[in-house]
Amino acid sequence: MYCWPEESALGIQRPIAIIHKENRSEAATELAKELVNFSLSPQAQTIFSNFGFVSVLKSAEKPSFLPDNAPLKQVNWESIVQEEKDFLQQYSSIYPPH
Repeated sequence: MYCWPEESALGIQRPIAIIHKENRSEAATELAKELVNFSLSPQAQTIFSNFGFVSVLKSAEKPSFLPDNAPLKQVNWESIVQEEKDFLQQYSSIYPPH
């Protein structure tokens, strides 16, 4: 059974990046680039979907674990940062610190 908020479910985004490191070898940098490129490929996105993640590819089908009527929406992170104080107050009213 699934229980989704009427508005939608919150998806947690997991960014991927290659951090600059002066003493990293060229081979290691190329390997890191290959990992990032593979992670964004349709093949990897399918694998991630099988483990409960929603694909970042717009062309990907909605995962089978989501109900058909579960809408997917993008989080507007700029808006969240701008409204951080209000968001934290609302969160604290729901989940007060111990």
